[in-house]
Amino acid sequence: MAVADDTSRETIRVLLLEDNLADMALLEIYLAEIEDRNFNIHWVQTIAAARKTLLAGPDSFDVVFVDHNLPDGNGLDLVGEIGDRIQPPVILLTGNAGRELDHSVMTSGAADFLPKDIIDSKILDRTIRYSMERRVHSQSLKSSVNDLQATNQRMAETNARRDAEAANVIKLAEHLAKPPNRDDSSCHIVETDRSGEEAIAEACTVGVWHIQPDGQSIHANAQMCRLLGFKTEEALTDLDFVSRFAEPDQRRARREVAVWATGLASSFESRFATTEKTEYRDLVISGCPMLDVTGETETIIVTVMDITERRQAETMVRDLAQKDPLTTLLNRAAFMELLPSALAINQRNETQVAVLYIDLDRFKAVNDTYGHQAGDDVLRIFAGKLKSCIRESDFAARLGGDEFTVALNNLKSPHGAASVAGHILEVVREPWVINGELVDLGLSVGIAMSDGCTAEQCLKNADLALYRCKRDGGDRYEYFDANMLEAVESRHRCEADLKDAIKHGGFRLHYQPQIRLTDGETTGFEALIRWERPSFGLVGPGEFMGVAEDTGAIVEIGKWVARTACEQIADLPPDVPVSINISARELRQPDLARNLADILSAAGISPDRLIIEITESAVIDDLEQSALTLATIRRQGIRVALDDFGTGYSSLSILKRLPVDSIKIDGSFVSNICTNRVDAAIAESIVDLGRRMNLRVVAECIETEEQAECLKNMGCEEAQGFFYSRPVPAESIPYWDSPQPVQAMI
Repeated sequence: MAVADDTSRETIRVLLLEDNLADMALLEIYLAEIEDRNFNIHWVQTIAAARKTLLAGPDSFDVVFVDHNLPDGNGLDLVGEIGDRIQPPVILLTGNAGRELDHSVMTSGAADFLPKDIIDSKILDRTIRYSMERRVHSQSLKSSVNDLQATNQRMAETNARRDAEAANVIKLAEHLAKPPNRDDSSCHIVETDRSGEEAIAEACTVGVWHIQPDGQSIHANAQMCRLLGFKTEEALTDLDFVSRFAEPDQRRARREVAVWATGLASSFESRFATTEKTEYRDLVISGCPMLDVTGETETIIVTVMDITERRQAETMVRDLAQKDPLTTLLNRAAFMELLPSALAINQRNETQVAVLYIDLDRFKAVNDTYGHQAGDDVLRIFAGKLKSCIRESDFAARLGGDEFTVALNNLKSPHGAASVAGHILEVVREPWVINGELVDLGLSVGIAMSDGCTAEQCLKNADLALYRCKRDGGDRYEYFDANMLEAVESRHRCEADLKDAIKHGGFRLHYQPQIRLTDGETTGFEALIRWERPSFGLVGPGEFMGVAEDTGAIVEIGKWVARTACEQIADLPPDVPVSINISARELRQPDLARNLADILSAAGISPDRLIIEITESAVIDDLEQSALTLATIRRQGIRVALDDFGTGYSSLSILKRLPVDSIKIDGSFVSNICTNRVDAAIAESIVDLGRRMNLRVVAECIETEEQAECLKNMGCEEAQGFFYSRPVPAESIPYWDSPQPVQAMI
């Protein structure tokens, strides 16, 4: 199985107009976290510099980010000035009030806007993908509109010429249809004139068909035969004029023939069948009745102009404006145009609309492994499967990337939506064969019922349900409920407050001592972060580190923790180390080892005084790369500890492959160590394993003297927990000349 490497990743050229260094650094971090693409960032800080850069090389960038408030003006003004003059999409970055700028942003020419308080790597990746797709789509649409205008111009010129020719034919026919002189030669004169009429018709470039009032053919010129695909006029002789129309238009055609038969002329547009009715041409058809001496319609002259080319161009432009070019499903704009009408109709009918927000699970792996062409094939195939799962009254769209949406109409209850979602899941779970290999794909579906919501709110609610679904593992469907909205708003507030804390120093470090069990001496400290969050007080890491990890803020927070911990222990005895926790996202940073070395150098402490703690979950996704990174860090003299040991799926395998110096027994094995034989056996096995592998073993979460004594008897070297001390501020560290039980410390 061929796997794409870094060199095969798409490189996106980014122009970033941002005057705030911290915001620039955060955006750079988020971009670095997007795994399947590389980003080259050109940073400017003023509108003048951005204008100069863009006008000098309008094709030098793939996407442009513009801050809203800048020292020399408003970013919206720049977007309005250059939006239509450059190729790349422009994304506006706004402050917390950015959501109020929706209309202004979209009318300015920007592709999208992002409030800074909600940005993370996932949102950024989605916005970039959609904006670039929309720009390509917009440029294709603009080109097609230009082609249509040119086609219309050509058609107008051709039609004017053909109109003149048709008018001449009709005038001649009208002249020839006047009552003949009443003498013996009258019939001969009419025949001679009719022959002349047919000769004129043959010279025309428009189609001319001479028919009887009942629709039977009399004569058709060469152009008419060519339009219908007949080689000679004889093939048309026995044809019924009306039978050549497309079935939906035959009633209209028969009505028009009846009108002509009464002596009235008229024109209409319709679709006309070719020879075998396998192809239809779009035509403008005009009929002029020819009257006999009594004023009754004797025959009808029909002129036909072919407008198929123009209709095809119009259809192409309409499809480009309304359909996704890859899957031919509706695009986002068309979906959002149809959804309000569907909501209104269902409200009148006292039924509901269900909006399904769909995301393909593990699709990124297909792109990374087989390439984007295979990914496009998967999207096309899935679009076909999706259409097969819904009714004609429903409609589906591709929103961009691997995200789709469906509107299900006329539902009596939410159960109908669940039935369709379940059917879509079953279809996707069927085997997928890509490049001759079986590929496992899944699907996550968020469902929102209309319940009086607007179109925008329905889609947002379905998206929130999808987020919850994917967070909980995906490969299923999830209904929206109001608690999700509150949770998301709470998360957004947390993200905004975190960014503010990073900028203004809202974090503190507390330290928990690690104790040698044989003599009770302090052997080191673990640094544990606390957040002084406004209106919340001192907040522990469990309240915010998940959000920090998801948004990428953990990288900047981690640097602060390492820098602060090294600075604060610099005044302690030189044999006292400090442990800091490193997250999965931090471990993936290519400059982690260099940053740690710089921090140690700036603090003036030796590398062996720093211990980094990593968990099994942090390394399991890319074990080989994690091992290389940790080996580089250890070569610098920094020590590595494997935290929460024994709780993962493959602890022994990971321990064998990772370069570590110590292991920490997870607290779940310690809490019942004195009463539960299984927990005791596991803890003793870990202690014995560490001794045999010459690894330092530290037990966590010691809360009682009995637990400490049990671990000491097992041969465990060190421990930490509330029994010895809760985590305390840095200023309390120098007073720990000897550890005491928690009751004396708190």
